[in-house]
Amino acid sequence: MKDTVQTFADKRFGKIRVATIDRVPWFVGKDVATVLGFSNPERAVRKIVAPEFKAVTVLDTSGGKQEATVINEAGLRQLVAKSHFEGAEAFANWILENVSPSSRNANIQVFSNEEFGDVRVLGDFDNPLFCLADVCRVLDLPQVAKVVQRLDKGVLSTHPVETAGGVQQMYFVNEDGLYDVILDSRKPNAKKFRKWLTGEVVPSIRKTGRYSVFGEENEPEENDSVTACHPQKLSPQEKLNALFKCAELADNPKLHDSIIRRIVRFVLQEI
Repeated sequence: MKDTVQTFADKRFGKIRVATIDRVPWFVGKDVATVLGFSNPERAVRKIVAPEFKAVTVLDTSGGKQEATVINEAGLRQLVAKSHFEGAEAFANWILENVSPSSRNANIQVFSNEEFGDVRVLGDFDNPLFCLADVCRVLDLPQVAKVVQRLDKGVLSTHPVETAGGVQQMYFVNEDGLYDVILDSRKPNAKKFRKWLTGEVVPSIRKTGRYSVFGEENEPEENDSVTACHPQKLSPQEKLNALFKCAELADNPKLHDSIIRRIVRFVLQEI
């Protein structure tokens, strides 16, 4: 995923550049160390922040593209702990309570439909996540907490979202969870909503149009007896037959269950 770089400003602390990498905020180390009063910011980052809490990314600057060391929230805490700046804790609180959630929101896409309204989706190309509150609203499922209780924990995750009432932790579901929620609804247009999501929203955030019956970690080799399927080459019935064949040949329960879930999703898409 391409890094998203934003600049956040506060009259007490000045400007901080933040690179969002895989939905995780990474702060430009030099910016943070400068605010915290270190006389040699780059040296402070190099000496104080542990290697596992920092990385190198490329930033667009007035002088062209330049490499910069960025630090995560743990690295930020290490610099704060060593700083003699009186406002160090206030600075850390501003970062953690305002900057971090806002930078994560940069990856949230809002898909709108005249009939269904807005649905927030975290922009992870390989694993799109759908805001459960939005999905429940569309499907007339008013008690989100009860829906959460019925869902498998593996399909749920929480993420901070900037709302009118401030930053809130909200539930998101992956595609498997999305189909589970849709099946719970008795609303007449649930099928139409599902077709909008699978026909427009999901394809628009997919990295490629490739259809594979395996996850990346189980991708078959070219000489494997079970090959990946491509929608332009197979009819719907042929795809379904291939999926069932893959399920039969799966050599471990995890892979078998994954393929069965894909069969359910495929059938729902074709209905």
